[in-house]
Amino acid sequence: MSSSEGSASVNIITQEELEASYSSDNYLKSLSVSGYELTPEFNKKTLEYSLELENNIREIKISAKVNDSKADVEGIGKHTLNEGENKITIRVTAENGNVKNYIINAIVKELNP
Repeated sequence: MSSSEGSASVNIITQEELEASYSSDNYLKSLSVSGYELTPEFNKKTLEYSLELENNIREIKISAKVNDSKADVEGIGKHTLNEGENKITIRVTAENGNVKNYIINAIVKELNP
């Protein structure tokens, strides 16, 4: 519905139309671990990565940027690690609520395997 009077106009849309206009982009633009290389190299469509670390590494810092400024990202920052496999999830939520999970499998070599 549209109404205009003079120079003012008002457009009324349904909730469904409003939600349909929300961005569905839940990709990352970048993903990295300070001081280390992810395997494979980052690609926004690749959802799982590996990282092999020496036994004395107990913490890593993950950085990521969203592809769309209206999306939210969780799981970045510092992560404490244990020996063996550490599964870290980076969750990206688009403006429309769609979620994409990126996984980093950080493997800390065991001192006495």
